[in-house]
Amino acid sequence: MTVPHDSQNEPALSNAGSSETSAESETPVLPTVAKRAFQGTAWTIIGTASWRLLSMVATVSIARILGANQFGEFAIIQATIEIFSVFAALNIGSTIVKYVADYRTSDRERATRVLYLTVGLGIGMDVIASLCMFAFSGPICESYLNNAALAPAMQIGSIALFFTMFASILEAVLVAFERFRQVAIINMIRGIATPLILIPATLSGGLAGAFWGLSLLLLFVSAMSAKSVISTLQLWKIGRPRSIRSVFAEIDSLWQFTAPIFVSGLLITWSHFQARAMLFSRPDGDGELGIFTAANTWRTAVIFLPNVISRVFFPIMSSRSASEHTDSFARITQVNLQLSWAIAFPLCALSIVFAEPMALIFGENFARAGDVIPIIIISVFLFVIQFSLQHATTSAGYAWTNMLAAIGLSAVYLTTAWRFVPSHGAIALASAQSLGYLTAVLILFTPLILSRNVFDPVQLAPAAILTAAVFSMLIWLHAQPSSAWVWTTAVCTCLMSFVPCVWLFRKHSVFQRVSGAVI
Repeated sequence: MTVPHDSQNEPALSNAGSSETSAESETPVLPTVAKRAFQGTAWTIIGTASWRLLSMVATVSIARILGANQFGEFAIIQATIEIFSVFAALNIGSTIVKYVADYRTSDRERATRVLYLTVGLGIGMDVIASLCMFAFSGPICESYLNNAALAPAMQIGSIALFFTMFASILEAVLVAFERFRQVAIINMIRGIATPLILIPATLSGGLAGAFWGLSLLLLFVSAMSAKSVISTLQLWKIGRPRSIRSVFAEIDSLWQFTAPIFVSGLLITWSHFQARAMLFSRPDGDGELGIFTAANTWRTAVIFLPNVISRVFFPIMSSRSASEHTDSFARITQVNLQLSWAIAFPLCALSIVFAEPMALIFGENFARAGDVIPIIIISVFLFVIQFSLQHATTSAGYAWTNMLAAIGLSAVYLTTAWRFVPSHGAIALASAQSLGYLTAVLILFTPLILSRNVFDPVQLAPAAILTAAVFSMLIWLHAQPSSAWVWTTAVCTCLMSFVPCVWLFRKHSVFQRVSGAVI
């Protein structure tokens, strides 16, 4: 297989025959937007696909080893790690990508100040949050989760928390400089190491062993990421800032962006944790949460490619969001959403049709996950759309819109979960999650339609109607007794989900549209 050349890793220097050395002459010259999008997507797919696939193997193996009840305990500790992770790094990754991508070529001195401020702040909060999780693991398990026996495993999880966020911060730096090849290599190695470390650790140590293995894996990933970040800063000739005072002077300008991003991440993560805690608190809550988590594991396969695309386009959109690049920003944003929609739609449709076989992969104890998967898949599709729109609004500087979307998502999610989860279990949690993401999508569309005029609601309507019709039909067919006509109708309905994909690639040359935006 031919691997695309990573020109970002060996950038040409613009000397232009001048004998004078300037800041501009030392700045790597990036290729066109289309080439950057293609190379970034290719490398990210190569790395992330191997990591996600092998992580899926490890997750299924852990579920089979632990069983439904202990896998539910594993999931609630993971949810606790997620809620502390918001405090651990203040959701600083988006700020790093946004501002470093903005200033890396136009104002490298400011990019340096922003980088040192955000990374330093993120690591400091990571240490504090990890220590807090370790210290409060006992009270959380005893008083909030009503299961004091989980405290030792949760304390080990605090170590995993630290290295999770440390690796995440370093990866954000690499993405900001579009070092997708390095990220891909790290993820490929991470994918190979994941089952080799986690499966033996779980077999030997059970629930606690799983988190010891996770901590060791993330320590290894952090070390690789740190080495790659050092080489990236050397390549871009990013040195030390001139003074500590100049670094802290950036707080005022960044806070208006970082604060709503942090609140947004906190609200969404807290909603997921609180909803799962509601399910876990049922008399059969550990088993129900295990069923939900097994069903929710399939989201990785569905969101993989759309999220790769959005992730690659994020720094590109950030660099094109200035007023002089309005048309370019709109074009890239449209293609990002169209690609995400066209790829996720058929994957979600197929996942609903094959929900029962997908559930049985985890074992007979997880058979009921087949009824939960179709509802979760709806929320996964909405998440893909929300993820794409969130990167667009973040790139455009609409951080407060993201916070409003998070408030709407949390309010609808938790209200629905509070009303129905105690009586209906995992299916109710999946339904509440879907309604929450639908609310966020509607809110995020508003500024991109009204302020930036990026999307035309009339043009989006046919795709939205087709998507709703296909999902409604497939959910109804899933509830029917299995028969030849049900399977035939389901297959025919699935074929309709490929219409947006065919329309996108036949009526529009995707990369030709993107290539209209050149640097």
